[in-house]
Amino acid sequence: MKTLLLALSLALLAHSLNAAPWTTGGPRGGVIYSLDHSASNPRVVYAATVRGVFRSDDNGDTWRDASGGLKPATVVAVDPVDPNIAYLVAGATESRSAYRTTNGGARWTKMATGSLTRMNTILIDPRDPKTLYISSSCGNYFEPIVEGAGLLRSSDGGLTWRDASSMRLTALWGICVTNLSLDPANPSHLFARSDLGIGPWESFDGATTWTRTTALVPTSDVVIDPYQPSVRYGTNGSVVLRSDDDGAHWTQQPASGLPTLNYTQTLWDFSLDPVTPRIFSATDAGLFRSGDGGRSWIPAGDVPRIRINSVLFNAIDSTVMIGTTQGVFRAPSPAFTPWTPLDVPESGFTVAQIAADPKQSSIVYASAVDEFSATQTQGRIFRSVDNGATWQQIADRVFKSARLSVDASGDLWFAELSSEAVGRVRAGTNELKFITQFSPISSVAAHPSVPGLVYVGSTNGRIARTSNAGEVWAACQSVQAVIEELALDPSSDTVYAATLAGVYRSTNGCGTFERLDRAEVHAIAVAPSNPSTLYRAARDTSVSNDMLVWRSLDGGTTWTQTTPLPVANPNVMKIVVDPRNAGHVWLAELATGVWESANGGATWTNVSDGLPVFGATALAIDSAGTTLHAGVTQNGVWELRVHRRVRAVGH
Repeated sequence: MKTLLLALSLALLAHSLNAAPWTTGGPRGGVIYSLDHSASNPRVVYAATVRGVFRSDDNGDTWRDASGGLKPATVVAVDPVDPNIAYLVAGATESRSAYRTTNGGARWTKMATGSLTRMNTILIDPRDPKTLYISSSCGNYFEPIVEGAGLLRSSDGGLTWRDASSMRLTALWGICVTNLSLDPANPSHLFARSDLGIGPWESFDGATTWTRTTALVPTSDVVIDPYQPSVRYGTNGSVVLRSDDDGAHWTQQPASGLPTLNYTQTLWDFSLDPVTPRIFSATDAGLFRSGDGGRSWIPAGDVPRIRINSVLFNAIDSTVMIGTTQGVFRAPSPAFTPWTPLDVPESGFTVAQIAADPKQSSIVYASAVDEFSATQTQGRIFRSVDNGATWQQIADRVFKSARLSVDASGDLWFAELSSEAVGRVRAGTNELKFITQFSPISSVAAHPSVPGLVYVGSTNGRIARTSNAGEVWAACQSVQAVIEELALDPSSDTVYAATLAGVYRSTNGCGTFERLDRAEVHAIAVAPSNPSTLYRAARDTSVSNDMLVWRSLDGGTTWTQTTPLPVANPNVMKIVVDPRNAGHVWLAELATGVWESANGGATWTNVSDGLPVFGATALAIDSAGTTLHAGVTQNGVWELRVHRRVRAVGH
């Protein structure tokens, strides 16, 4: 009878968990690749993001998903006459496609752009919106004769396209167009930049013919001075240019005050206030403005000092909007202060780690990775004080894949992965303080029961400990292996180090370690309610090369394999254990999401239904054991309410 009661109780528990819905409060503010609006109605704005394209009909106050399942979206261009007509580039880097909508994003139709696969620019002729240009580059490799690059032109709004890349050097050496621009006052005048140092190029007849030039020309953007129609401003992505003769000749401007320019593209967008002749440049360090034709520049008010990808002016509402690596911001024009973040529901970033406060169940932290190009990333740290309902950013730019842990006093301890500095944010503040230097850091573990007791593990097997909140650090015995994760017994001074050469255990606060096994361990967790129970995710080549989950009931001395996940080549990123039930455990699996077991791993259930994608990167549970937090691939943090309705049958 007791066995039957236990089975019924576990069944009720599992059912209540599986029935609970996932919700998210953010964090918001993912990468915005492109913004555009229609000149006829600048209040209608489209934003291209990792999660697709979003549309606002009220100048950014509210947004709705207009993707139709297309993501990631990298380029969006809106018809200057009809805001319901827009063009989109979406898809993976090497296999992008171009789409067209005529009903405001309710439905997108793929355009017949032939072999182009790495499209980077869509231009619309402002005088004849049926005339379009689309360019495609060679990608990251030397591929001058491989299909997928080039330039096309359409004269019927994208229904049909013809090759417009007559700037071929030979029959085999096609052109790889990395940037394309046109003169808004003379749309037949186009400029193009290509890979491999070939060009730049200039066309005076709508891309029918091209001329190679050695002069500096504005291959990225061109804007017209509203009070001097013969004056143009532009950029090739690295320098500021000016023309006083309708774009026939261009001269480089001093551009003093702009962030240091180098050989890579640093000016990502160029715009002009339609009311005044001030020009604006989007850079890696914020938005800058110039009132003297590009000779000198100053920041645009209190603009965030982050990468700006796109700038839009709305003369009707007297605002300027920017698309950044941390979301969309808007400010009044011409004050340019304050810059207010707009709540685009995209959360287009990956969560690296989540850490819950061990004493206050409502407080949780998350570190994020913003991937906005093939080679550039940035990171941020967020805090929620309402168990994930809302989030506030407390650090940005320098914390890529930050490792997080919260000690018993509520202080957050953090370190950027592979960096050499560990830092602290005191409870209830946003003040970041770096404490000291170490070897390249791979794990941070703060004791949940002892304030100020923190361990730091490194990629070379070294471990350091502080018992007084960083005032003094002591070196522990090295484990001579890459440390993937440190786990602490909340009731003692026992420390576990999960390494690529096995699990190590110390029972004296890391003074000495003993090696418990030789598995390739990637994640480890101690059951708070019964610290003798541990779980690990490991590849044990003596059993299987797959990543398996193991359980120990004797503090790691012996391990028993749990039931394998029904997943091909599983990649377990994190293990968390219910603080009130040592047999209740969850896994974050990189491809298939969140898995749960209510019986110590005897059976596993995927509880990812309701998440936007099946793919989890981070996991944490609050100290009360009531809310599970999951980092979802490129979709922020999601919460699952852990309901317990287990009742004793017969009482």
